[in-house]
Amino acid sequence: MADVSSRGAAFTCYASDCSPYPGQQMMTRFSVPQHGDDGSFDMVDVVRSGNVHRVDVVNSMLRRVAICFADPLPFCPGEQTISQANPEERLEPLFV
Repeated sequence: MADVSSRGAAFTCYASDCSPYPGQQMMTRFSVPQHGDDGSFDMVDVVRSGNVHRVDVVNSMLRRVAICFADPLPFCPGEQTISQANPEERLEPLFV
């Protein structure tokens, strides 16, 4: 994961024939830290669908993919403490 906001994310992947392309629909799964007032943090698992907005060539082996979420996250990653939100009530549970 290179970057994440409430409206989208960017990540790197290996270049191949199956690399994402602009306009492609995609499902993403990632974890976001939520920090506590005492310096602790918990990880919140997130699953979001969206469309690939941009694909940049990093080098011959890597691509950086930017995706816009169909539904924004109910919080701003990195700007919220654990005490400010109850992620279990706001996000769908992730079962693997």
